[in-house]
Amino acid sequence: MREIILVGAPWCGACNAMGGWFLSVDWPGVTLRYADIEDPFEVEELVLDGVNISSVPTIVFREDQQIIQTITGAMGRHDLEGTITSLWPDAFEGKLNFMTELITDGPFGHFDEDAIVA
Repeated sequence: MREIILVGAPWCGACNAMGGWFLSVDWPGVTLRYADIEDPFEVEELVLDGVNISSVPTIVFREDQQIIQTITGAMGRHDLEGTITSLWPDAFEGKLNFMTELITDGPFGHFDEDAIVA
């Protein structure tokens, strides 16, 4: 199981800015979660003991309950997607396949060029 956990706080401006888009990032096979440091039980449950959260926001990347990377500080959506792509190239391929199907089939079924009238 692949997870990305944003550890933040309600009083943190960068956390609030990231939180606005963070959970909407959709990658096949990757779960995104938000852990509020004002709820220490939530952070402990999601992040495991032994992670040094020295400041917020901190982004924790885990695979099969093992931490594979930790990034401290705010990051943009494109930076997050780039990190996902570098850590899990197959997730990128899954995302491309999903986007190709969406473009080909459209949100309402298969795209029919003959149905377009100028």
